[in-house]
Amino acid sequence: MTMCATRCWGCRIPAVRHKPLVEATIRLMSDRMKSPMRYGSHAIPMMMARLTLASWETIMRRTIMMAQGTCSPAEYRRMTAEKIAATRQSFAALAKGHGHAASLAPFVNRSRANAKRLRRQP
Repeated sequence: MTMCATRCWGCRIPAVRHKPLVEATIRLMSDRMKSPMRYGSHAIPMMMARLTLASWETIMRRTIMMAQGTCSPAEYRRMTAEKIAATRQSFAALAKGHGHAASLAPFVNRSRANAKRLRRQP
């Protein structure tokens, strides 16, 4: 087996295995950018990335609100209530056999909604 000729990112993947990886990445970026990715082998990693970024933003904004003393009691209640509701939805999806992506979706949706809502606050 030969190594990747381009040595992209210090690649040590054999050239035979590298081509499908590049093609899959290009196909993922071009085909899925127009519609939300809900299915496929890349759905869970993309959901995890979205969850990570939205969670970081939400934690940062809420931490700033707490430090400034502008975090309302309703926001504190919302923090716990949304986690309980997302956990219930997640367990219900698993119990119905919908799969891992469906069990992760409530957390992703709520974290993205929180980040968007907190972005709008002054």
